[in-house]
Amino acid sequence: PPRCMYHSSSYCRTFHKLEQQHATKKKTRTAEATVMAATIAAAASTSGVVATTAAATMSVNDEDLNVTPKTTTTEVSFPSKDGSFRLYGDLTLPGTTSSSTTKKVPAVLFLSGSGPIDRYGNVPGFFTGFRLETHRRFAQQFSCNMAVLSYDKRGIGKSTGSTRNQRGRVLYDTAGADDLVEDAVQAVLFLANHPQID
Repeated sequence: PPRCMYHSSSYCRTFHKLEQQHATKKKTRTAEATVMAATIAAAASTSGVVATTAAATMSVNDEDLNVTPKTTTTEVSFPSKDGSFRLYGDLTLPGTTSSSTTKKVPAVLFLSGSGPIDRYGNVPGFFTGFRLETHRRFAQQFSCNMAVLSYDKRGIGKSTGSTRNQRGRVLYDTAGADDLVEDAVQAVLFLANHPQID
């Protein structure tokens, strides 16, 4: 697998191990699907039923292995404590936009570690072509029965611009731990006031 910025950490080793397990599982399921397709075709032939190619052919893709819950992801924003800028992120909720349920759900807030990390768990501008997408992956799994909020850190992504423009660079470079905690508190307040969050 491609090397990443965390290639020496236990996190990245675990990530790559899971990728390898997924590939092995996919190969096994593909073999099982091939046998099942042959069985269906044989049964249809024996009973005099003409099996169509569509009915007798089966395939396995990532969606078969990782059953992704039906969710709705919406871009949201909330103000910084002093109101001088807005923090943008994604709110993922169970169900789809056509769901009629109004049931409130608990929420999980993803907070990024050190570095210029966006709402998806990536570091924009670094290691082009390799994106961990950790926040997005976890959000899809957690949001089967709860809401998930992840946001671009101040100065990153849409939380105002990026470190490539002046305002984004100042926001990111001048942020201390207290500032980041204040941003997290604002995210909690956003969730607390959301009509679909319990």
